Amino acid sequence: MPRATVLSVVDQNGGRAARRNPPYLAVASRESSTATMPRSPAARISRPAPWASRTAACAATATAIMQLVERGEIRLADRVDRYIAGFKGYADVKSPRDTVHIRIIDLMTHTSGLPPYLSTARLQREYEEVVLPAPDSVIDYVANVERRAKPRTECEYSCLNYIALGRIVESVTGESLDLYAREHIFEPLGMSSTRFMPDAEYAAECAPTTVDGDGRMLRGVVHDPLA
Repeated sequence: MPRATVLSVVDQNGGRAARRNPPYLAVASRESSTATMPRSPAARISRPAPWASRTAACAATATAIMQLVERGEIRLADRVDRYIAGFKGYADVKSPRDTVHIRIIDLMTHTSGLPPYLSTARLQREYEEVVLPAPDSVIDYVANVERRAKPRTECEYSCLNYIALGRIVESVTGESLDLYAREHIFEPLGMSSTRFMPDAEYAAECAPTTVDGDGRMLRGVVHDPLA
């Protein structure tokens, strides 16, 4: 999925290594790596290492969408249901025939009317046999969930917008989002340490970011179960 964790570099004194070239940025996979570490905040990083921060996947996804627009493969005004089959628009209960369709630009600007998030508990209630991660089930939910507002009338941040945009990129290009981003965004910019879904070897280089319920510090692992 297009939401994930981004990693950036800090130096051993805790300062961000902003001048490092290329920057260390990465989007982590859920299965990358775990390590048992002390809970103490006094633990220090002895060398530059990728650090996790949120929503870099949104930046990569938006860039991918704009590349497709630039190449004439999609338009921002295109209806989302052109690329995601059965993607519902907004239908007013008073006049259900007057559907207002959601456009790509509405997803990008968070004016689609989609709800902010989908909890795993809700996903598992809606799809009883689901095993996470479940991208197809998530997309089906996003395509059919009740819209909270008429498109282009309210602005509300929604993770679901960029999940849908990621699926559009995959639908148009025939590539997974992580592969497309690597080939068309990161590599051309020389961002050799920037990636979605780092493998176990790279994840082991990442700074631990949080403690799970078993007391393990997570490395290169997306904290969001939908990612």
